[in-house]
Amino acid sequence: MRIPGTRIYRAFPELDRFSDADCAAWIERAKERGGKVLALAPIVTGCVLLPVGAVLAFVLSRFADETLDILTLTVSVFAAVVVGVPTMSTLLVRDRLLRRAIRAAVLGATCPRCAYSLLGLRVTEGAVRCPECAHLTVLAERDLTPDDILAGKALAPPGYSSAMTELAHGQAAPKAGYAYKIAVLCDLRDRRGRLLLIKRAKDPNKGLYSPIGGKLDTALGESPAQCARREILEEASLDIPIDRLRLTGIISERGYEGKTNWLMFWYRALDPVDLHEHEINEGSLEWHALADIPSLPLPDTDRRVIWPHVLRHDPDGFFAVHIDCTGDEIRWSTEQSSPPTATPTPASAPHA
Repeated sequence: MRIPGTRIYRAFPELDRFSDADCAAWIERAKERGGKVLALAPIVTGCVLLPVGAVLAFVLSRFADETLDILTLTVSVFAAVVVGVPTMSTLLVRDRLLRRAIRAAVLGATCPRCAYSLLGLRVTEGAVRCPECAHLTVLAERDLTPDDILAGKALAPPGYSSAMTELAHGQAAPKAGYAYKIAVLCDLRDRRGRLLLIKRAKDPNKGLYSPIGGKLDTALGESPAQCARREILEEASLDIPIDRLRLTGIISERGYEGKTNWLMFWYRALDPVDLHEHEINEGSLEWHALADIPSLPLPDTDRRVIWPHVLRHDPDGFFAVHIDCTGDEIRWSTEQSSPPTATPTPASAPHA
C-alpha cells in the first residue's frame, strides 16, 4: 500500500527517466483514462466496510474487561475499528487500482510489434518510430497523444551528452526513420601516389568527385570486401584479390540530405594500379593528386569529415567516424582512431 503523498510513479522503472513534475502530470492523465472506477471504487469500499466496522466494534466492546471504563473502551474500539478498517481498506483499494491504471498506461505506450517502450520518444507528424524494430506507430490509431507517451521529455542519464540523448530518444532522427544503405568506397592509387576518383554523372552527388564504389548486394549476402572487389572490377576493370584490399575506415552517415542513412566501408588497395582515364556509365574516371583534393568539387561531408580522416590515417591506420546530418549544422564524432605506422610505399608490380 502506498502512503499518501509518496511518489507512486517511482515504483515503475519505465518512468525513472522523467522529472517528478512530468510524472505527476502523466499520472493525472492515467487517472483520467482509468475512468469512474478509479474514483468510485474506494468510496464504495469505505461505505461497505463502515457498518462492518461498527459491528466489530460492538462485538469487541461486549468482551471488554468490566474493570475498565466501558464508555472509554467502547469509544476507543469504535474509533479504531469503525474508522480505521474502512480507511485502510479504502487506501488499499485506491492504491491497487491506481497501480493498475499506471501499468495499463505504461503498456499502452509500447510498440505494438515488439513491445519496446515508446515513452520519451520524439513524435513526428503524429507518429513515433520504434528504435528497436523500426515500426512506425501512429498515435491516433492507438488513441494516444504525445502527452500520453511523454514525448521528448526523457532526462539524460548521467554521463550522456546532448547528442547521445537525442540519438537515444529519436529527437534528431530523419522524419521517415530510414534504414541504413550499405556501401563501399575504394581507394585506388597509381605509382605516383595519385588517387582514382570518379566525377559522378548521376545522383547522388552528381557533378562531384568521390572514390569509386557502390552498394552491397544485401539480397545475396555479399560481404563488404566482396562488394569492393566487384565494384573495382565493374567500374575500373581491375581484378584485385580480397587479400590485397585493406579496410581502413568505417563511415556512418545519419540523415544524409534528409532522406538516407549510409554505412560505408573504406577499402584501400595495397598495390598501385595502372589505368588510363576514361568515361564509364557512372561518370568520368580521373587521377588526382592528394594535394589537389581540397580544391575539387566534393560533397560537403566528404570535404569536411571523410577526406580529413582518410588522409590523417594514410596509409595503414584505421578510423571509424559517425556523421550526423540531421541538424542545421553537420556534426561528427571519431569513434575509433588508430594512427598510421608506415609511410606510403607503393609495391613494385601494378595491377592491370
